[in-house]
Amino acid sequence: MLKTYGCAAVIHPTGTGKSFIAFKLIEEHPDAQFLWLSPNDYIFESQRRNVSGNFNNVVHMTYTRLIRMNEEELNLLCSEYIILDEFHRCGAYCWGTGVERLLKNCPRAKVLGLSATPIRYLDNCRNMAEELFTVKGKLCVASEMTLGEAIVRGILPAPQYVTTMFQYQQELHRYQKRINWQVPNGAKDISQRQLNALRRALGQADGLEKIFSRHLKRNGKYILFCTDWAQMQKIKAQLPQWLRGIDDSPQIYCFYAGERETEAEYEEFLKDQRNHLRLLLCINRLNEGVHVADIDGVILFRVTSSPILYKQQIGRALTTGNGKQPLILDIVNNFDGLSSVGTIRAEMAAAVQKLRSAGKENLVRVDKFPIEEQVEDSIRLVRELENTLNNTWDTWYAEACAYFSSHGNLAVPRRYVTESGMQLGVWIQTQRAVFNGKARGNLTDEHVNALNAIGMEWGSVLDSVWNETWKLAKEYYEANGNLLVPDSFQIGGIDLGKWTAYQRSRKKNGRLSAERVAKLNEIGMVWDTVNSRWEQRYAQAKRYFDKKGNLDIPSSYRCEDGFLLGMWVASQRKAKTGANKSKRLTAEQIDRLTAIGMDWGGTQETQWQNAYRRAEEYYQQNGNLNIPYAYCTVDGYRLGRWLARQKNAGRKSGNCVMTPERVAKLEKIGIVWDVAR
Repeated sequence: MLKTYGCAAVIHPTGTGKSFIAFKLIEEHPDAQFLWLSPNDYIFESQRRNVSGNFNNVVHMTYTRLIRMNEEELNLLCSEYIILDEFHRCGAYCWGTGVERLLKNCPRAKVLGLSATPIRYLDNCRNMAEELFTVKGKLCVASEMTLGEAIVRGILPAPQYVTTMFQYQQELHRYQKRINWQVPNGAKDISQRQLNALRRALGQADGLEKIFSRHLKRNGKYILFCTDWAQMQKIKAQLPQWLRGIDDSPQIYCFYAGERETEAEYEEFLKDQRNHLRLLLCINRLNEGVHVADIDGVILFRVTSSPILYKQQIGRALTTGNGKQPLILDIVNNFDGLSSVGTIRAEMAAAVQKLRSAGKENLVRVDKFPIEEQVEDSIRLVRELENTLNNTWDTWYAEACAYFSSHGNLAVPRRYVTESGMQLGVWIQTQRAVFNGKARGNLTDEHVNALNAIGMEWGSVLDSVWNETWKLAKEYYEANGNLLVPDSFQIGGIDLGKWTAYQRSRKKNGRLSAERVAKLNEIGMVWDTVNSRWEQRYAQAKRYFDKKGNLDIPSSYRCEDGFLLGMWVASQRKAKTGANKSKRLTAEQIDRLTAIGMDWGGTQETQWQNAYRRAEEYYQQNGNLNIPYAYCTVDGYRLGRWLARQKNAGRKSGNCVMTPERVAKLEKIGIVWDVAR
């Protein structure tokens, strides 16, 4: 597939060896250059430790580092193969932009993508495999396997699964609020009785102390996933009470992003072989791309039902490879989370049916695993309560009619809440999702016709958002006469500058529909912005020249619209010398810049002289150079920082060059070097 189409995706669950496929490809092509991109250095380092070999032909880089690179640096990255690890993360705007630039710069590179799932569930369910690995209408997925299929085929072990709740009072309060504000009086008594029964059932369920005592081993090793620092501290404080029936001296370790010290704790946890209960509390670590050996299970303290995060975290338990049945203790604080295991059950059922239909019964190793639902009665009561609340469809429809009367449409923002506290935006989106088969629910023909009567649009939420943003772009065009929107420009809470740039990028890559291209053309879209933007920036440079008489612009100087004009002028010098071939200046552009005082050579010396002139002015006004480090001149130049760099150079430290001529000039205006030279 790589040879034929130039790209391929491998979609396998955590723990099945996706990274080994990439390392095998590298091993088979020792003379080729590989660029490996991943979310962070730690993931790659962990993967690298699990394979033998030198792999000297691999350059690793994070997605964050990629987006900071200029065109010249990108040219140096061109490789024969590019590995996009955890490629679903490329859906993030900034990271995706960086990857688009890279792939555009390396059109002949073969691209291999690795991910446990290509779907960005919290980003309107975007399928990143379709966006990144579709070539001429063909979806280039070389191999795809769900977590459920991996368990069915025995590639990953079937776990012992326990689910329960903690800190559920907020959820009960949410239901109470819905009953108070959303349910008609006739149905309130029924809903209230169901909620009271749910409250009693939750109160009778076993507490965490009993659950831990029943399932955790005294000499066991477990990873406990936390959501944030505050939650970790609360859990850490309560662990001695919860674990007192198992081990009075449990070994507690912490591991979270942003603190190098905790990496040492993680290494100690891995090496700890003591006959005690050992727990590693994690925040935003080990969620993806990392294999952790000899783990007896994971404990999930979840506040989200994100399928990606959920599967990545339980994958830590399923990848032990030590022959033991791993424990998954799923502790959620919301009722939606209680049904997460149902997704794995459904995947397993689908995998069993697929294999049997294909005559591969022998590949079915297991078709189910034990699940202990501590709150089974509560789950039933939640479903009954939800059914009662959902029967108030007419109440919701009345609110939708009121919104239509006021606004003339049903383009309700997702976070919109009515005066009575009903989340109408969420409800409208749910009706669309049910209609399009993307969510469960009961939407009758009568309901559909009623919504059609008040202007319901059944297209995707993304279509509605695009159309609303287009209207904002049209307003900008009518006010400014063009769509050269500055990158930082926002209107109505929308990053319109970034949005228009994204439309250009999608059209360039053939991913913008003809209909949308036509709509943008209606409002004067400029597709090739290089020349248009150059003219816009040149006009700003000329205004500066007309006012100041030169183009000696500090690199930090910003125009009124926030544009860094000083950096743009410096980039034009590079463009003239060919340092940036993709943006080489024409002879006409060079002549025009020269006419307004552009200094094409000796840029650093010119900048030093400009800074010295400011220091000289300060000396003439104050009689000394006792300038605070944070001092800035009227035009925004950081003179205090510049002077500190000169002193460092005088002591022969730092990156600034100090010549005898500069020393003499600085001493002429009273510099104090602080130490003997």
